[in-house]
Amino acid sequence: MMRKALANIDLTTLLLEYSELLVKEQSIKKFEETLLKINALEAENSPVYTAHYYKQMGYLAAYRKKNKEATELFKRSLALEESEELRSTLSRLEIGGDQVAQTLILESKVLGLL
Repeated sequence: MMRKALANIDLTTLLLEYSELLVKEQSIKKFEETLLKINALEAENSPVYTAHYYKQMGYLAAYRKKNKEATELFKRSLALEESEELRSTLSRLEIGGDQVAQTLILESKVLGLL
């Protein structure tokens, strides 16, 4: 039964879920490796998966204090899939500058614990 359920889940879905966990754990090296795998799969050519990929890449850019790049990636994500949470993140990043990057990662970690 479990095998059939797993057969219906594609690799990109698993990698995106795994990347969410890695952000919360602040495992940045593994996070980046996972994003490279998602990119290699071209996010299964899915607009939804691509939006999530751009969001995750935005978090990586924010972590690296590349706020302009993070902002562009978040906007690309929003162009593919609307998200109030991401809009809020984007506005805080544009207003808050460098200090927001660590806050975004920490908030993501806290939300995962709730």
